[in-house]
Amino acid sequence: MPERLAEDARSLLQINRAITAAGKARQTSHALDLLASIAEARLRPDVVSYNASVAVCERSTQWTQAVGLLDQMAAAGVLGNIITKNSALGTLKEVVPTTSGETWVTALSSLVALGCSRLRPDVISFNSTMSVAVRAAEWQSAIGLFEDLGTDAVERSKISYSTTISAYERLGRWLGALETWTKLGSARWEPDVISYNSSLSACEKAGRWHIALQLLGDMAAQAHEPDVISCSSCISACAQASPWLLAMSLLSAMGAQLLPPNTITYNAAIGACEGQGQWLTALELLANMLRAALASKVPTVVSFSSAISACVRGGDWPVALALLDEMPRRRLSPNVISYSGVISACEKGSQRTLALRFLGAMEEASVAGDVVSYSSAMSACEELGRWQTALHLWELMEADGVTPNVVTLNTAISTCSK
Repeated sequence: MPERLAEDARSLLQINRAITAAGKARQTSHALDLLASIAEARLRPDVVSYNASVAVCERSTQWTQAVGLLDQMAAAGVLGNIITKNSALGTLKEVVPTTSGETWVTALSSLVALGCSRLRPDVISFNSTMSVAVRAAEWQSAIGLFEDLGTDAVERSKISYSTTISAYERLGRWLGALETWTKLGSARWEPDVISYNSSLSACEKAGRWHIALQLLGDMAAQAHEPDVISCSSCISACAQASPWLLAMSLLSAMGAQLLPPNTITYNAAIGACEGQGQWLTALELLANMLRAALASKVPTVVSFSSAISACVRGGDWPVALALLDEMPRRRLSPNVISYSGVISACEKGSQRTLALRFLGAMEEASVAGDVVSYSSAMSACEELGRWQTALHLWELMEADGVTPNVVTLNTAISTCSK
């Protein structure tokens, strides 16, 4: 009898090792077949068998199968441990956003159940649940879990801080992001590139370019090499505050550090130049993107729209038209900013008939106008003395749900009074 037990133990050990090997090779189906073979061999799977199988599901993000294994464990009377629970929670972190709402509820339920059972959640349990919360856009819940970590006798990790900074960034609460980043430095953890980038992104969204530049400088001082995301966030922050020379300096510095700027970086730089009326520089940046012919620098609708808007400030309506004409050739559909820019450029360039024509093209393309496009078109009507067209545009504005501004009202009144 003891010999049989020893043989069974050796067989189970071999199968458990095979499950682990299959998991490392991401052979999920094979690993689960091995788990099923344990019962077929009249052996009883132990907690190691299930842990290895759930870990396989974690690597392949098969969260429904992981939850099924937990149920199977309970039915077999096998008590799981903290490794089992954390692996199951880990499967939820990378679930696609379309199912994130359902996944968030499952993760939170697992964490609560973990806290109420004989197993106390550890930092990995909290971190996994926080990651699911961020993916499910439950950012405030992620922050709440971080605060719970501070009161639940569980020490926070670097991942806890980084996830919380990301949650604050998504909420647009740059002060919360920076406070958490400061706490990260005050703890025994050193900020990494991920935490820096999340903080930089929060500053970008708030237009806090001074702080963004300080963070970028701190990265270099702490021997953390800024990456494309770091530099892009700083350039975007500068674009919102309009110091375009700083944005261009950062773009040049990226090249000097062998950091190839990507589409996001270029778009931010073009936006900074457009905001300050540096239309020739904006066009030069777009030309660089077009010449590069690299997947990382493919111009987008944002690239063209920002360049078209720059043409408005430069009074170069022919280039604006050329850019709009180029977009379909590159399989890009002009949006309201693209059309509004062209209409405004034509109106400012005394090409009033063209301005009205492009408003019609905008309608044909099923792109709803905004207050800029309608105001520019009505200004063209005023100069052409076409008050009937102006009234028609007013009706279209109401149909599109566009609220007129002072300029639109004054233009409409002036057109009809002539």
